[in-house]
Amino acid sequence: MRLRRPSKPIVLGLLVVVCVALLFVLAFERVEDTETRPLRGEAAVNPYYLLQETLDELGVPARSLTQLRALPPSDHTLMLAAPTRDPGARATQRLLGWARAGGHLLVVPVDDDPLLAELEIERFDETVADDDDADSRSRFAHARPTWPKLWWNPTSDDASVLRSDGPDDAAWLLTVSVGQGAVTVVSDGVFLQNEALEDEDHPLVAWHAVAFPDAPTGVWIVYRDALPSLGALLGARFELLAWSLAALTVAALLFLARRIGPLEPPATRDRRHLEEHVRAVGSYLLRVGAADSLIEPVRDAVRRSNHRAAGASSEDDRSSDHRLVERLQAEVRAGGRLESTRLTPRAVHEAFAARGEMSSPKLFRVLRTLEILRRA
Repeated sequence: MRLRRPSKPIVLGLLVVVCVALLFVLAFERVEDTETRPLRGEAAVNPYYLLQETLDELGVPARSLTQLRALPPSDHTLMLAAPTRDPGARATQRLLGWARAGGHLLVVPVDDDPLLAELEIERFDETVADDDDADSRSRFAHARPTWPKLWWNPTSDDASVLRSDGPDDAAWLLTVSVGQGAVTVVSDGVFLQNEALEDEDHPLVAWHAVAFPDAPTGVWIVYRDALPSLGALLGARFELLAWSLAALTVAALLFLARRIGPLEPPATRDRRHLEEHVRAVGSYLLRVGAADSLIEPVRDAVRRSNHRAAGASSEDDRSSDHRLVERLQAEVRAGGRLESTRLTPRAVHEAFAARGEMSSPKLFRVLRTLEILRRA
């Protein structure tokens, strides 16, 4: 069998590829860079999530809690890694009572923790120079300009130090006996958090702090304190609240008392309509037999109007209503200016003859006739 030689274009192409690859290797250098990505998931909200996973890998079941509702069994380690918002003497004695029953309480203090005051432990900052002897520093953390330390000065002879990391007057980790159990206090818990746990010997420090005297059955990590009650907040801010309420009261009084001009008079009581009074007076006069006082003014108006129309004196017309009634009746019969009023001679006679007591329909009929005659 005879092999064929490769064609020249293929050979030239392979040479070009080899040359480009060689130039790329010679011109560029591979550099590794570490990229820090933000934490995600539960690690983003739980700063001790990596510690929990590390303890699980070491065979110690661990769980993280945002609120301590119940205490764990006495063979567990309870880690308080949250800022304590003044839990009060009752809550402090509850935690210490659990430790006295055989539990191991691990405290990461923040600011002035009442648990430290109960244990007679003080926390302070110690400045460490860079050229100090390494033996004078803690063997469980790396040096930095400001170094938090613990100082224990008990007043009781029954208390004892079970372990201390550093000198007695400036310890970084301190474990004291409490009844049948123990309380471990660390001056700084930053090395236990997610960002620093993998650095240097921090995992060893975490195990040294949690496992006392031996590996616990389980570990509870409380990393977020519950919100204080309304009563605790009011008690802690009572003075500020009192001044705020006083200022608010003064402002409210000034707002309610402001005015422009004189005081507004009180509203008058509702009055009845004038027509109601007229009707009431008319009903009273009719009831007592004094209807003439209502009719006579209208009759006088009819007499005056007819006096002006006939050119006679008012005294003559008033002296004899008989002639006036006859003349008005004659005009009604003749259909003159009273034709459109539709009055009858009998109605005209009744309007001037009615006297004394009468019924309401008759009174209204007489007044209606007189009003028609006056306007005509």
